[in-house]
Amino acid sequence: MIFAKKIANPKILKTPLAFLLLVIFLGLLPHSLLAKEKADLAGVKMSFDEPNPKLWEITQKEFFPEKNAGIILYTHVPVYNKKKQAIRPTIGIVYEKFPEPPEDTIVYSINMRMRMPFEPKEVLTHEDGSLIEKYAVGYTAEMDQQKIKHSLIIVHMLRGKVGVQIICDSTSDVMNQVEPDMRKFIKSVTLDEK
Repeated sequence: MIFAKKIANPKILKTPLAFLLLVIFLGLLPHSLLAKEKADLAGVKMSFDEPNPKLWEITQKEFFPEKNAGIILYTHVPVYNKKKQAIRPTIGIVYEKFPEPPEDTIVYSINMRMRMPFEPKEVLTHEDGSLIEKYAVGYTAEMDQQKIKHSLIIVHMLRGKVGVQIICDSTSDVMNQVEPDMRKFIKSVTLDEK
């Protein structure tokens, strides 16, 4: 109890740093502010702020050894459009390990865009503050899927022999409801070689 009395001293709590340390000590901050999620991606460590678990759930997390690739998929709870249709936006992380990696992130991004063609509306980089990861490039785009307009945020990252593609997908009519979460997520992602 002596320690608690000393910590609760009002003179100490007048400084913002002391107050923050007390809050952390007492466990009052949400998990997302204290720690990043980590995933081992075939020899590269990916760190990111997990999307709000009250709104986003992991619906797939698999590694396919025969392809040396894997996927992590977050799906949002239903969001309703003006027609009262339930829409389930997604954040997907697809990663693969190459025997011989592309020479840089731009070449990797070009290769990925040839697999899934889209017309970029906006380019995202660490230089404009959209991404933290230095070896990454992203895009916003729209495409029609079964006559329904979808808005996408796509990010390509390359570290060592591992390529990562993040695909955030929502129908365009509800994108404004989930885009802040998606942008926060892509900005938080970093890669480190082990």
